[in-house]
Amino acid sequence: PGLAVAIPGYARRVEGRCANHSAKATTSIQPCSWARSCMTTDWECTHLYVGLPKLEAEAYVKGDNWLGVALAALMRPPSAGKVWLRLEALRRILLECPENEYRRLLLQECVEAYTPLGDEEERQLERMLHSDPYKELEPMILTTFDKGVAMGREETLRETARLLLERRFGPLNAAVIQRLETWPAEHLQELLLAILDAPSLEALGLVGDEAVSNGA
Repeated sequence: PGLAVAIPGYARRVEGRCANHSAKATTSIQPCSWARSCMTTDWECTHLYVGLPKLEAEAYVKGDNWLGVALAALMRPPSAGKVWLRLEALRRILLECPENEYRRLLLQECVEAYTPLGDEEERQLERMLHSDPYKELEPMILTTFDKGVAMGREETLRETARLLLERRFGPLNAAVIQRLETWPAEHLQELLLAILDAPSLEALGLVGDEAVSNGA
């Protein structure tokens, strides 16, 4: 009797807490074998459903909640397909989201992690990237793994430059190290090649006024 009274009450409390959610589902609560021996009724409780897989991705990817835009990747795919969902979520996050760069990166990572693509879907994505409204995304949608590889390569180049400079010119002072750390990433390879023949740190632009124009 206690269980028979408690289940409907629990269902009403769940419904009250979830009153602001729109997706509904029906759950049949099946008691365990011990409880079933104490009662003869299987209680069916209707309450509001808050699980992501049952929500409509298209509604959330077009919404104003940026976490909802990213989590649309975990929701029911739209008729336009998973590739469209991935690109549309990324377009909104990368081009429209007012959050800072770090938060946008986290949202982007969420979309990429939860919309894995097969070979044919990857080819479809490539085709869509060459058409509106996704043309602007192509240089921006490196995966977070690719970004990690790029960052690791940059750090490797900086460390190699530091070792070569110390080998050629001896211990580096704090000012030179700071200029090396802020040297533009796209010019690190040029710096490495220049170190081989440079007569001094000044010639490389790591000391004096030249550092301002050649470095950061």
